[in-house]
Amino acid sequence: MQINENNEFEIIDYLNEGKSRSVKTLSGGQAFQVSLSLALALAESVQSSTKASKNFFFIDEGFGTQDNASINIVFETLLELRRENRIVGIISHVEELKERIPISLSIERDEEHGSQIFIN
Repeated sequence: MQINENNEFEIIDYLNEGKSRSVKTLSGGQAFQVSLSLALALAESVQSSTKASKNFFFIDEGFGTQDNASINIVFETLLELRRENRIVGIISHVEELKERIPISLSIERDEEHGSQIFIN
């Protein structure tokens, strides 16, 4: 990904002879992967500029746009980040993610007691 002369993001498509194309041509899954890459770069930049010992950010949804192969790539990336002592919070409503995430919080609304938080 790069910024073009009009100050817009574009993709360098190496599967198409390195030609440039608009980010608007990305599929939902590709757009999610680009967003993840940007979040990683931003978290790295913030961590290095603040000299923080932890690198932490949230991903809000996007997993519903992924096919199984793409989800596997994303999870491998997240596992590698965990090995590097980085923390990634995922906000999602996709049920199959519960099986793949080792520690999760579920928040349920309770009219009588307010929101209830459960550690899974």
